[in-house]
Amino acid sequence: MINPLWLRSFRAVVQHGNYTRAAEQLDLTQAAISQHMARLESATGSLFVRQGRSLELTPRGQALLDYSQELDIATHRLQQRLSSSGPLSGPVSLAVPGSVGLKLYPALLAWQCHHPAIRIDMRFAPEPGILSALLAQEVELGIVTLPPSDSRLHRTLLGQEALCLVLPASSQASRWQDLVDLGWIGHPDGVAMASRWLARAFPGKQLADIPQRGFINQIGMILQPVARGLGFAILPQYAVQAFPDQQAIRLWPLPQPVSDNLWLLRRREWPLSRAAALAAEQLQQRLA
Repeated sequence: MINPLWLRSFRAVVQHGNYTRAAEQLDLTQAAISQHMARLESATGSLFVRQGRSLELTPRGQALLDYSQELDIATHRLQQRLSSSGPLSGPVSLAVPGSVGLKLYPALLAWQCHHPAIRIDMRFAPEPGILSALLAQEVELGIVTLPPSDSRLHRTLLGQEALCLVLPASSQASRWQDLVDLGWIGHPDGVAMASRWLARAFPGKQLADIPQRGFINQIGMILQPVARGLGFAILPQYAVQAFPDQQAIRLWPLPQPVSDNLWLLRRREWPLSRAAALAAEQLQQRLA
C-alpha cells in the first residue's frame, strides 16, 4: 500500500503546480515534499513533466491521482457504512432506464418524504450510459436488463418487465407485412428491445427490413408519434402504462410475453452508503 502521507503531498503538488506552495499548504519543508515525490516515483515511475516552473502529470501521474481520489471516495463510503446507527441522510445517486424510472421515481420520492435528510439524485439513461456511470463512480446504483460481464460490478436480480409492441389504436396490423408498411419509432434502447421482441414473435425476420419513421430520446414522448399513427414502438411495460392517452394506442397480443430481467448493479469493491443500501431495499420491494 502506498504511504498516505506521500499521496497527500502528491495531491498538494498537483493542486498547486509546484513543491513550494504544496509545502506551505501542508506546513512541511520543501525538502520533505521532494523526498515524498522521490519515493513515489521510485515506486510508480515518473509522475511529472517539468515545463519551466510548472508541472504536468504524466500518464503514470494521472493514474496515481485517479487512485488517490478513488481511495478518498472509498474511505468516505466506508465511514458512512460503519456509522449505520447514525442518522439517515445524504445523497442517493442512481441511473436507470427511462421506463423503470417512471415507476420508481414516485416511490423513491415518497420514501424521501419520510426521510427528508436524504437527497434522491436520479438520472435516466440508456444501458451503456448506466454502466459507464457506475464504473466512473458517478452513481452508486444502476438498473439494467442485460447482466454485465465486468467483474467490478455486483448484480442482484430485482424482477422482470414485459416488452410490448405498441400500435396506433386505429391500426389493424396483424401480420409482419403490416409492421413493415407501418414503420417503427426509434429510441435509445429501441434496437435492442425490438430485436428481442421480434425474434420471439417473428423468428427469422429482421428489424432492418422495417423503415424507421422517427427517433425520440425522451421516454415520456416515445408513444406520441405512435398515437398519431406514424409508426409502432417497442417499449417496456412500465413506459406504456405511464402514457396518458391509453385510448390512442393498443398492444400487439402475444401468447407468451417477451420479458426482460431487471438487475440492480453497484460497484463490487465500494461499500454503499447507509442511505443507498436502504434505497436498494426499496427498489427490491418495488420491483419484486
